[in-house]
Amino acid sequence: MSVRRALRWLLVLAWLYLVVFLSRQNGSDSAAISGWIAQKGSSALSFIGINAHYATHAFVRKFAHFCVHLVLAWLMYRALDISFTGQKFVILLCIIFCSIIAVFDESVQNTAPGRVAQLYDAILNLFGVQCGTILGILTVRQKVDRP
Repeated sequence: MSVRRALRWLLVLAWLYLVVFLSRQNGSDSAAISGWIAQKGSSALSFIGINAHYATHAFVRKFAHFCVHLVLAWLMYRALDISFTGQKFVILLCIIFCSIIAVFDESVQNTAPGRVAQLYDAILNLFGVQCGTILGILTVRQKVDRP
């Protein structure tokens, strides 16, 4: 296995660890992290005269679902692309694996104290998977057949 391939798979595994870590957080720890980020966003908005702490907090929590799975799918696509041939096969594998992880992520959250699984969050996770796969397609250089 090449160093480049190993590094890509290592990044996928590290990101998966982060996904599970964030999903296993209890409700108050999760709210504290998103609340801190929302507070920073609210401060920036209040600088221009907008007071929207609650809306910012809700946005941060939902946007996190999308972004976490977008990055996962992008990393997964890049790892699969260097490991397998056939772009359609790579796209299919990426969408299947990441979609399973996205749904699993919501079920893991349901087991954490103070957290619940929500259909809307699962949909955001799956939308992130689709966008991350597209980003992977757009950012990976096409393989060129050499004579």
